[in-house]
Parts: sequence; structure tokens; C-alpha cells
Amino acid sequence: MVVAGSPVLEVSNWISLLTSSTTSPTARVLRFGSSTVDTPPFLPSGIGSATAIPTPAPSADAHRVPIPVRITVSRTPRRVPGAAGGSAAQNRGVTGDEPEKLTHGTQPTLRTPEGLVLRPWSPDDAADVLAAYQDPTIRRWHHHPEPTLTATAALLENWARAWDAGSGAHWAVTSDGALLARVSLKHFSARERSAEIAYWALPFARGRGIVSTAVGTATEWGFRAIGLHRIELEHSIGNPASCRVAGKCGFAWEGTKRQSIRHADGWHDMHLHARLSDD
Repeated sequence: MVVAGSPVLEVSNWISLLTSSTTSPTARVLRFGSSTVDTPPFLPSGIGSATAIPTPAPSADAHRVPIPVRITVSRTPRRVPGAAGGSAAQNRGVTGDEPEKLTHGTQPTLRTPEGLVLRPWSPDDAADVLAAYQDPTIRRWHHHPEPTLTATAALLENWARAWDAGSGAHWAVTSDGALLARVSLKHFSARERSAEIAYWALPFARGRGIVSTAVGTATEWGFRAIGLHRIELEHSIGNPASCRVAGKCGFAWEGTKRQSIRHADGWHDMHLHARLSDD
């Protein structure tokens, strides 16, 4: 097989034609003047061309006669049925002005009427985040780094890079400068206009409506500021507190994903909730 510099693929192969003195091949054939050859299995119907190179006729008692065939396959994309031309992206419903990513410029700081501040994470937060991941509840439900400042600093750097890469937005939830919780929109899809939301709260910030306020704020920002269409929220069925947050923030329950996530104690069924921009 030789791939040429142009968008044409040339394949030379020997194709054995089964013949006998009394029967003719029953396979699908290509006809070129007086020559007839089997259609190669790697030449799809309707694509490319094949040229039979003349060879002596087989003898009457021959059973397999090698016929050298050169096949030229043109890499012309198939047209989508019903599509009147256009690129493959346009035929898939993707417009030419679709953004490459959803995030641009500097990640914003969000403020709530209740006095909460959702700000981007800073390297200075490493010690507080390291302490947060020592909490048994946070450790149970969230993937956590090794309990070192170096590993925690790397986690914060990854959260910061997510914005630049267009894959997510991660915020520290604070009040009067003190860290209370975390909320993240992650797994951005510019094509589907979708994301997933995640969160945790420090023990003293639980049961005060802080998480539901932060989740609601980040959700509204996702819909209004970057044009998300769908945001999903998942939690273990063993985490009823997270289920209450979903309900308070308008995330409809859509079903249970069986053994979807593996936590430290084994596989967990997960509740799937979601909100749409027009809910």
C-alpha cells in the first residue's frame, strides 16, 4: 500500500479469481472492456476505480488464477443523504462560527446578594484546600490528591488551567475572605453546550444554604454568560445531602446510573440530575 502526496490512495494487490471449466464466479464483479475481476473487499461500492492488468486466460483445469489489479481509491467524502453540499461539519449541523471553547479572557469573580464571593482559586489556597481534603465527608465523595502541599498546589494549578483550556471553571466560595466551599463547572462541551457541576463544603459551612446558593449562582452564570444549554449534577445514592442541593437548585432527577463511580468502599450507583437553560 502506498499513500501518495495527493488525496488519492493507490493500492496494488493480487486478487485470486476462483474459476472452473464449468462455473463462473458468483461474486460481485467489475467489468473493464473484455476483462472481468472480483470486486476487492476493501473497495467500497461507488468509491474509486479499478483497472485489470491483462493476463493470459486461465487453463481449463485451473482453480485459482492470480489477477494483478491496481485500485485507485479517491478520498472524496460521502455526501450526507439529503444534504445539498456543504462541509462535513455543516452536514453534522455544526455551524462555521461555532466557538472553539466557551471560556475567554479572565475567569470572573461572582458575588451573591447573601455576601458570598465565588473567586478563582489562588496558589495561596493550598493550605486551606489541603485541610479541606482531610475531612472524612469530602474524602468519601470526592477524588482527592495526596495529602501534601505539593500535590494540592498541583490540583489548584489544574483547576486554573481548566479555564485557559476551555474545559471548566472552578471557584473558591468565600465570605469575608474565609474559604467555605468549592463549586465547579467542568467537562465543558462547546459542541453540546453542556457541563457538569460539582461542589463540596467545609464542615462549619454545611446546613446554612451556602452550597445551594453557590451552585445556583454558578449554574445561572453558565446559562447566561457562556450560553450553556444543559448542566448535569451527579451524586452517589448514599449522599442524600447532595440530592437535597440538586432539588433546591432546580436540577430534575433523570435516573440512576448503576455502579457508575468507584469510591473508596466500592462501586456506587449514581443519581443523575440535570437542568436545561429553558427550565
